[in-house]
Amino acid sequence: MSRLAAITLTALLALTGCDEKLAAADGKAAISLTLTDFSYAFRNGRHTYTHQRVFRETGGVGVTIVRGKVCVRDGAECSDALVNYRIEASQSLVQPRHFVATPNAKDRITLHYWAEDDAGNKFEFGKSLRTDGETVIVE
Repeated sequence: MSRLAAITLTALLALTGCDEKLAAADGKAAISLTLTDFSYAFRNGRHTYTHQRVFRETGGVGVTIVRGKVCVRDGAECSDALVNYRIEASQSLVQPRHFVATPNAKDRITLHYWAEDDAGNKFEFGKSLRTDGETVIVE
């Protein structure tokens, strides 16, 4: 009987280990976007705000950003594109020298992203900027 108990206990421990790995894989990504290092220029009739974008995944699940949309002129003018930005689990993706440009000195600019994590969860996130000439405030 003790041999059967030992085999059963070993099998249960092995299954428990598998269940923990499955539970971790069923988690959700947690992604954030930080915009830093702004600079300003007026080019081609537009107020241009160059900056660095930092995407961070903190949920322990890799994620791919599949679509991005930037709107200026309080949402009246948008640019939408399919993208393929990969952020590994618990890692960051840094994109230096990105920019947004608007013809209005005072504006609300939005950045909106769609993503899917390795567990199949789909979600959206974004940031807004308020501009006033050379000044930009991240909301």
